[in-house]
Amino acid sequence: MRLFLLEFKRVLETRITWILLIAAIILSVLCAWLPVTFEQVVYLDESGQEVKLKGLQAVKYYQQYNDELYGEVTPDLLMHAVISMQETLEEYDSEYGENVPAAQYYEKIAPFLPFKNRAAEALANRENGIAPGINEINASDLTNFYSLLESRLSSIMRMENKAYPAAEIDALKKFSSVKTPYMYYYGVGRDSFDYETILILLITLICVTISAPVFSSDYQTGADEIQRCAKHGSTRLAFTKILAALLISSLAFCICLGLWIGVTRFFFGPLGNKTSMQMLFSATNLKPWDAGQLQRNIMLYSLLFLICSICFTLLLSSQLRSNVVAVAGSLGAAVLPMIAYIAIPEKIEGWVQCLLPSGGIGLSNSLLYMLADYNYLHIGSKSFWNVDILVFVTAMETVLFAAMTIISYRRQHSE
Repeated sequence: MRLFLLEFKRVLETRITWILLIAAIILSVLCAWLPVTFEQVVYLDESGQEVKLKGLQAVKYYQQYNDELYGEVTPDLLMHAVISMQETLEEYDSEYGENVPAAQYYEKIAPFLPFKNRAAEALANRENGIAPGINEINASDLTNFYSLLESRLSSIMRMENKAYPAAEIDALKKFSSVKTPYMYYYGVGRDSFDYETILILLITLICVTISAPVFSSDYQTGADEIQRCAKHGSTRLAFTKILAALLISSLAFCICLGLWIGVTRFFFGPLGNKTSMQMLFSATNLKPWDAGQLQRNIMLYSLLFLICSICFTLLLSSQLRSNVVAVAGSLGAAVLPMIAYIAIPEKIEGWVQCLLPSGGIGLSNSLLYMLADYNYLHIGSKSFWNVDILVFVTAMETVLFAAMTIISYRRQHSE
């Protein structure tokens, strides 16, 4: 324990570590605040004058709809939303809302957009997946909204996995656990989840930078020459260094993501966390989570990806004798999944992403969008959701990289 505490203190006391940790905390608050700045609303006051609200004022204005309009997403609510939008667009001879006055738009169209989007999904063409425009929707067709979703999901899986019926079977099995009716309240939205994804990437890069010199700095300064002579200067010391780096990184990650969740909840209110994931992204998303559960599960899954990235970083550090090279190599490995997502052919991109240490951390390749999508990987006639593969492979790689780091460090001692 004493050896661990000394190593923990050594890593934590460096100036660059504190600078990066403080930056991570600031970024957590900033990423929670920025989605608030996007909120705006225009309404008419009692004298008929337009009033424009932005930021927190707009958030508070929208929250009034939670009592008046939102809650269970029933077929009647969906029909009401569609009819209200259609009548408003017809009144102003508008197809997409381009001629509608701002105040009327925010009163009669904006609050109903999530319902219109889910309604259009449910009624999408089963052959080509094209969803109808708002004026093409027959509101009476929404009386069977929830019974339409299974066939909608089946059509998606057939279009995306034509030669693999096992993918459709697995997706339908997962979707059967999704609770209906859906819930919707104004609150945390897609912009906030995008910023959670950005924050996870930034914190990962920060933690990788902190962890990269753990072994290489001793090589570079010559301290390793002394450590080799110590009683526990080999396997035990390597294990202690790994544990200290993982604990510091994990604590930093959990504190920052916990802070982001808390600040986001403070700004947007707790009620929005009850919104079904399906109302934020797609009516046929496979996970039975609400917005609050989605926030927390992305945090927990990403913590696993972070730990795997740190273990791979430590493996590189145990091999390299320059801090600069160790940091550069580790950062390059951390962003490699984003490069692979763009550069590698689609047929193998999914597998490559799952095999990379930080495969679920990035921007367009992030876990968030994997959870909201239906990408399956295939082995023979078997099909597996890429999220399941990613989590399994990452857990195995974490143990493998940690073991390889200890072996690598021992070999350095034997040379």
